[in-house]
Amino acid sequence: MGNAPIKKCWASLWTARAIAYRIKNNIDQNTVALAVVVQKLVFADAAGIMFTANPINGKRGELLINAAWGLGEAVVSNIVTPDTITVMKATGRILHRDIAEKNLMTVRTDEGTSEVPVPGSLKRKAVLSKAQTEELTRLGVKIEQFYRMPMDVEWALEKGRFFIVQARPITVLPLEWSVPEQKALYTRGSLAEHLPAPVTPLFATLGLEIANAVSFRMWEQFMGVKGARRVVLPGGVYQTINGYVYLGNRMDLKNVLSFIILSATQLGYVLRGSVERWQSARREFAAAVAEWENKTVENLTPFQLLEGTRTVFAAACRYYTVIQTTLPAAAMSELFFTKLYNSLIRRKQELEAARFLLGFDTAALQAEKSLFDISDWVGGNPSLANYFWKRQPGKWSMILQVQYLPRCSIKTYGTNGACVCSGI
Repeated sequence: MGNAPIKKCWASLWTARAIAYRIKNNIDQNTVALAVVVQKLVFADAAGIMFTANPINGKRGELLINAAWGLGEAVVSNIVTPDTITVMKATGRILHRDIAEKNLMTVRTDEGTSEVPVPGSLKRKAVLSKAQTEELTRLGVKIEQFYRMPMDVEWALEKGRFFIVQARPITVLPLEWSVPEQKALYTRGSLAEHLPAPVTPLFATLGLEIANAVSFRMWEQFMGVKGARRVVLPGGVYQTINGYVYLGNRMDLKNVLSFIILSATQLGYVLRGSVERWQSARREFAAAVAEWENKTVENLTPFQLLEGTRTVFAAACRYYTVIQTTLPAAAMSELFFTKLYNSLIRRKQELEAARFLLGFDTAALQAEKSLFDISDWVGGNPSLANYFWKRQPGKWSMILQVQYLPRCSIKTYGTNGACVCSGI
């Protein structure tokens, strides 16, 4: 082969793409140069990839190693499932070791490379020993410290000696999820479930401060000041983690017992007067909104606008917390009604209990009804239905599948045509 490959590399400096790139970025064509790195060929017994930050969970304190027999091409090309080793960088402790069944390996031939079966004795054998894993981890930590960023490293092992073939920054690394307080339970419940996307910095400060103050008063009402402070986290019930809002509470044994006792002692209050509490809270919320809707925004100062935002949002939060105290009564009444109806009243072929609970004409229910109306309309026009079925199967499959399925009482179907109603 001689020097031909090296000359081709040098010549690539003057391809149309390279010249256009330099023109676009104002790089002097007369000062550029190209070096060709010539490396010693490593006859690898094993090879793989090492990530100096865990690319799966984003944890910067973990290092992940993939290892397989033969050349690294088998790992890079995904033709073999490699061993996967997760290591704690700070201590070198192996956190997890998954030894895969490695059926193929890439080997060197006179013509280049080829894939051959892995010998039976090596298929389920760990590629790297504990000592080799520790040595490779130390090399990965050094590389990351040198470049000052998480690195994607390709390595090879020849006769017990490691060779670093390539190192480059990790291009895509998920956020590292670490909770503010280890002993707390964080969920996407309550207000957090109504905020599916990351919130703005303004809401994370101004909005959550108001929501947390209102929520603390609710806890204080049920548990007293000491009990509320014991359960509620220092930063408040609602906190942001990587931009997302989470509901957090301390959930040690003492607090779990407190929740159980609280549920028992406050059951009467929660079940009695739910409708009155909801109506009263709704009137207060509506009054706050009406007061500020009647103001002329152009005549208000920035301070007054900010105060209006605080007032209306605080009223919304108070309304929301009151609504939460009515949910147990609503859920239990639905449960009792369904049990009574199914046990003592309902006969064969009669409506399901859920059919009687659809009185609220919500936006979601309106969408369900509209979708079913469309399906009826399409189904009543055979030529139109046939056109959509044949020409637009992906876009209209849900509507058409609804039309050709047996009717159920609530008439709600998923995108695969299966009925998703309760009890169907």
